[in-house]
Amino acid sequence: MEKELLMKLLSKDYLVLNFSSKVNFNSQINIDLISAINHSFKSLGFKIKDEELIKLLSISRDDLTSFYHDNYKLLSSLVGNSVKHKIFYANFPEISNIPEKEMYTRAFLHYLTASENDDGFISEDINDFEREEVHSDNKVSLKLINEQEANKILIELVKDMFESKQAISCDETNFILSCFQNLFDKENLYHLIDDIPFKENIAIYVNTIRKLYPNETKLGDVFNEKVLSFIKTPTDLLRVYAIISDGDYTLNDNSKFISLDRKCRRLFLVILNNMCVNKDYVYDDFSRHDFLWKKAFEKLHVGEYEKQYPHIYLVCKNIREDNYSTYYSMLEKNKNNQVGLISLLRKRPGEFARRLDMLLRNASFETEYTLQEFEKIADQVSSNVLLQLYTFFQNRNLYSTRIFCIKKLYYNSYIEVEDKRDDIPGYIIERVCVVILNALKNIYSSYPRIENVYLDESMKNYAMPMNSRNKSTGNKTLTFGTRLKLDEEDGSFIRFFTHWKNMNKGNDKRVDIDLSVELVNEDFTSTRSVSWHDLFGGRKFDTYHSGDIVTAPKGASEFIDLDYIKASKYYRYGVICNYVFTGQDFCDIPECFSGVMFMEKKGKRGVVFNPEFVKYKYDLTQYGSSENIALAIDFKTRELIWMDIPRSSGRMYQIASGDSGVVIALKNALKKQMNMYDFIKLHSSHLTFVDDISQSEFIISDKENATLKPYDVEKITASWL
Repeated sequence: MEKELLMKLLSKDYLVLNFSSKVNFNSQINIDLISAINHSFKSLGFKIKDEELIKLLSISRDDLTSFYHDNYKLLSSLVGNSVKHKIFYANFPEISNIPEKEMYTRAFLHYLTASENDDGFISEDINDFEREEVHSDNKVSLKLINEQEANKILIELVKDMFESKQAISCDETNFILSCFQNLFDKENLYHLIDDIPFKENIAIYVNTIRKLYPNETKLGDVFNEKVLSFIKTPTDLLRVYAIISDGDYTLNDNSKFISLDRKCRRLFLVILNNMCVNKDYVYDDFSRHDFLWKKAFEKLHVGEYEKQYPHIYLVCKNIREDNYSTYYSMLEKNKNNQVGLISLLRKRPGEFARRLDMLLRNASFETEYTLQEFEKIADQVSSNVLLQLYTFFQNRNLYSTRIFCIKKLYYNSYIEVEDKRDDIPGYIIERVCVVILNALKNIYSSYPRIENVYLDESMKNYAMPMNSRNKSTGNKTLTFGTRLKLDEEDGSFIRFFTHWKNMNKGNDKRVDIDLSVELVNEDFTSTRSVSWHDLFGGRKFDTYHSGDIVTAPKGASEFIDLDYIKASKYYRYGVICNYVFTGQDFCDIPECFSGVMFMEKKGKRGVVFNPEFVKYKYDLTQYGSSENIALAIDFKTRELIWMDIPRSSGRMYQIASGDSGVVIALKNALKKQMNMYDFIKLHSSHLTFVDDISQSEFIISDKENATLKPYDVEKITASWL
């Protein structure tokens, strides 16, 4: 099985057994070897439970040895232990006695001598202290499955991704392709997916099918009616055309369209022509992206098919001449006529939901009428949009500024502006929220019934996923806005780490990634860095940086120890960032990841990188992104707030402390979010809850024995949203 598939299974706590050899069940040799394997896995923070270990007893010694070596490498990679973590100060974190002037001198020597092929000066003259052996009591339990079970899990995971009500992560597309290549025949592949409710994912599905064929294969021979059957609107087809042209399938950026073979053009034109027959407001979809359509029409050679496809020919002619009217032009005509406007909006409940705030702010409109009419159609709005609307109104009057997220295919940008909108009275907001929650309950009432469900209070810590397109892959999937409680034991701290390697070729082989903690006060007006340019930024509260390394020919790492309890006396928040100082995109760097270790005071005397304490490790592989705002620590509430925001500065030599976007992103992450506990409670009509976990048949929790975990984002967004 491919490494990428095995790694995905490991992130779900599954180890694959694919051996058929048998030995004596009571072999003492095997028992000793199995014990050694489990002990070795524990050194990485994992364990195989006793009931699972029995499955290894009948495997031959040679196969057990292979099983160990293969999976030790995979588990090491999953937590970041597969590389050598070279740091600037070998005695980190015991560097408080190094004078400030000496630190700057050492850094200067490194900058002068470092190159793309040489580490240059590193403080190797400073001796490392004698490290103690430190272990964690918290281990992740692994379940052993055979290859048939693994294939079933992977197939179900792919189905969940495509049947999700949210965008598939850009980083997941390679995993999906690997599944398509290794788990399916091309014939049964077309029957794998029943529905693709989120429109952007249609483009990913079609493009994945395309990649299964050699590049020289004509697209007309690749696509068939089944592959293209998920296309329901002109925008769906435009997204498909954009992605097979290696363009932006979100249609937020300009795209160049490739020339298609005649058979493929005819397939596309047949679909478009059928969409244009006897349809109300046929120009609506075309008008949203009229500039892109004008470019696409040129490549489709619509003029050559006037007689065969007259309907799309007429649309094309009118789009080019700007001679058409749309549903949106009708809305504009009725913008001051409440009855006429709402009558039109009721035909499109999603549009009604998106304009609700504007309607409620209109002083000439009757609020009660607006609310009554929205309530009638609210359960016809998609649950994903309703959840976003609920979050929006929960935060509606709380801030004096507005934060806009400019979504790109591979990264997000934030801007903050003064909120000049009139406030909406609190009682109206409460009424709107009740309407939304009731609509969601009504939608979920038709979902399959599940008896004896135990819902763990721990689910209150995890935010509902709202947008997964840009999320990182790693050992666990967390959602934006998730808040995890930290251990408040005196002396506990967090160790952050980042590892990378130089480029393999090109004129910009040297890679310099900077890990930093940006410290922010209560009112967001004062910041300070713990970073390469301010190594003493956290000295007064025992927070240290391991030293700046500006090249990594054989790999390099940076660490920061943050004592969040002591830091709370000086700042309110700490934001953890990674910036590529040399300007490359993360996706082009051959080896790059970051992570978090939750450690007790004793951990300071242990090795710098101890995989047993790695809580979250995430790969920095995002396309088009050279910055990542990973997470924040709220020192006052003792919470880790997950962010995982890929960004692009568009230039070299950018540092986090000079980027106002860091604070804006933090403010956005602090907004109220729907948590998973409250979300599951909306499903009460088809669930029977029990208070005693021992009486349950279905457990929703972040514990290891759970049926549904907060990390199962694909399952939640496909089957529960």
